[in-house]
Amino acid sequence: MLPTPFKECGESYDEEREMVKPEMFMSCLKVYLSNRFGSSAKNSLVLNDDGDKILGFKQSVGIINIESTSTTGVQMLLETREVFETGPGKTYAFSSLYFGYETYVIFFKEA
Repeated sequence: MLPTPFKECGESYDEEREMVKPEMFMSCLKVYLSNRFGSSAKNSLVLNDDGDKILGFKQSVGIINIESTSTTGVQMLLETREVFETGPGKTYAFSSLYFGYETYVIFFKEA
C-alpha cells in the first residue's frame, strides 16, 4: 500500500520494464519532492525553469573501509572512474582521498 501522497502515482511503475513509466516520471517526481518523503532530495536536483526537465543531480556515496590505499583504494578509484566514464554526460566524482589513490595509479602505470 502506497502512502497517501503517492496514491496518484500508484500505477506509475512498469513491472515488465522495471522502471517508472516515462510519461508519469516528472509528475510523480514532483509529488515525491513536495512531501516529507522526498523534500530532502530537492537540493540534490537542478530542474529547468519550467520544472519539467532534470538538468543535473547530486548523489553521495559513503566509502566505508579502505584497507589498503595501494590496492583497495586504487580499485575503488578505478570503479568510480568507470561509473563516470560510462554514466550520463558530464558525470563527475570528487573526494580529497582520491589524491592519495591517484598517486598509486600513476606510479603503477609508470613502473
